Order: sequence, then C-alpha cells, then structure tokens
Amino acid sequence: MSFRAQFAIEMFFAFTFAVLLVFWLVNYLEVFSRTADQAAMIQSQQLIARNIGKIVNDVCAYGGNASSGIRSFQAEIDAPCLKQKQVNWYYGISADADGRTLLIQSDASNFTAKYKTSCPLATNTNLTSCSLYNKLCIFKSAVAGNQRVTVESGACT
Repeated sequence: MSFRAQFAIEMFFAFTFAVLLVFWLVNYLEVFSRTADQAAMIQSQQLIARNIGKIVNDVCAYGGNASSGIRSFQAEIDAPCLKQKQVNWYYGISADADGRTLLIQSDASNFTAKYKTSCPLATNTNLTSCSLYNKLCIFKSAVAGNQRVTVESGACT
C-alpha cells in the first residue's frame, strides 16, 4: 500500500512539472516570435529610411537651384510599406534637430531609423502607411535664400 501511495505522489509531481514545463515553453516561444517580428520591422524601417534618404540626396544633388517659392525639382513616389503579418503599420517621417537627418519612427516597433542626408531637410508629413493612393512628394525649394529638400505626404502639385 505504501508503494502505491508513494507512486501516486511521484506521478502527481511529475505531471505537475510536465504541465509547468509546457506552459514555460509556450511562453518562451511566444516571446521569441515577438522579438523576431520586431527585428523584421526594425530592418524594414531602416530600409525605408535609407531609400527615402537616397531619393532626398538625389533631389539635392540634381535639383539645381530653387528660387524662393518655386520648386526646382520634384519626385513623387508611392509611400513605402511597413508591414508585419499582413498588417500595414503607420510610421512618421520627420527631420532630426540638426536638420540633416531623416527619421522614420513607428510605435509598432518602438524604434526610430535614421539616415544622414546631404542637404537640409524639412518634412510636412502625417502618419504614413501603405495604401493605394498614399504618395510622398520630395522636392527642392528655397526659403530665405537657403536651399532645402522637403518631404510632403500627398501627390505633387
């Protein structure tokens, strides 16, 4: 009788440990999956910052000299997508305090990607996402004689 009682107690602890181990493994896999998804979004943000930054540099180099109030050169592109698991996420486009660093920030990844540009930069964008008619207009303009490249959301006019 004592062997059966001891066996029952040992099996109780063995099954309890097995159930706890399964819950721990499920939790660990979920954390690992979330981290892997966030790493992919961060890479996407860095890619978006790099590609928009290269377009800004091209507009800066080949845009000529803009006169006050007149755009000298402009490029219109479809807004790049920031996706995770088939969901489009919003991101913001802004300039850093130095005026020459493009910032792409997203609340979904809690990260800000940076790209250094060769011209002063101004942005006039709202939150951007990948949608059919969402465009970015990148153009060179002059304000008080200072040349700068502006990134606006919406089609170029």
